[in-house]
Amino acid sequence: VEYIQACSEPERCLVFFDGALVVTFAEVFEAEGREPYVQAMLKLLRASEQYQVPLVGYVDTSYAHDLTTMVHHAAGLQKTERIHDAQILNPLMQWGERIPLHRCDRGGILNYYEEMGNQVDFTYLKTTREGYPARLEIPSWVYKSGRLGALIDRVRAEVVVGGGYPYAIETADQTAVIQSQDRQLFYRIFQDWTRQEDIGLRFSRKMVSKVRRR
Repeated sequence: VEYIQACSEPERCLVFFDGALVVTFAEVFEAEGREPYVQAMLKLLRASEQYQVPLVGYVDTSYAHDLTTMVHHAAGLQKTERIHDAQILNPLMQWGERIPLHRCDRGGILNYYEEMGNQVDFTYLKTTREGYPARLEIPSWVYKSGRLGALIDRVRAEVVVGGGYPYAIETADQTAVIQSQDRQLFYRIFQDWTRQEDIGLRFSRKMVSKVRRR
């Protein structure tokens, strides 16, 4: 949100969110656990619209079934959650293609999104030749402002540079993940502390094996 607010040239920016803008996983939480996720996403969506900085929630492996649910209601087919949208779309798409933009209208968690409850769109973009298409969730204002095409082109450019995955997200992930050297330093500090506090500590063989291989 701070980056969006500080952006001086919004028409040249694109903010990636690594995941869905619709935090469906939080539906099962009690209000106390759900509210922080909803409020954080509302801040992000509102900032994107207020400052006109394009935002895309990128889901590389999506198990959403908005389209299959729509077909279930429209054609009266048997309802199933075993088949997801990306499975159906995959054989119908070539690299770089996307499906028409749809409004995300699944209820559930979106009922807590206040004025943003009907302001999240989605599409699927084929980012690799073999894999399933990625799901992109985008604030509705992007389409309304005529900037959807430019956003999709930028996502395509990112996945070309990143070899099938957005380079910006890939770089951020590498920066955030603890590297092997840092992990070993942490373990040494932790072991020194446990010895100092006379705490019996034993690392499992499985964990030690993983540390050596990473």
